[in-house]
Amino acid sequence: MIFSSCVQFYRCQACASEYSSVTPTSLLPITAVIAFTTGPWARVASRVVPYRWLCVVLGVVAAIASLWLIYALVEALTTGKLRRRICPKCGAKLARTGGGFHHGIVPDLGELLIYILAIALACGLAAATGGT
Repeated sequence: MIFSSCVQFYRCQACASEYSSVTPTSLLPITAVIAFTTGPWARVASRVVPYRWLCVVLGVVAAIASLWLIYALVEALTTGKLRRRICPKCGAKLARTGGGFHHGIVPDLGELLIYILAIALACGLAAATGGT
């Protein structure tokens, strides 16, 4: 499906609150973002590297790395406590109650934010370094 995610469900043992954490696994949007941002990253690399093929390879690597780093940053700022299994409400330990793969879901704002930030970073850096 176009939008899919792996979901983890948690329950607090102290206050009985329930939480979920969603990891985007949408291959088509992720591939589209990587393909779109490879060009600007390759233009940035071309300011330093004289070989076009190497610029493209570095562009792909930078596109993948930037997408992963932005995802890690957004996740740390939004669901970091859940991943560490700490209840955001009371600070007690969370128990994992299940999870699974969900496809055909509506993308959440966090996933769209990750894609937009990856595109903005690549295009902004290319513009700042004199790329067109």
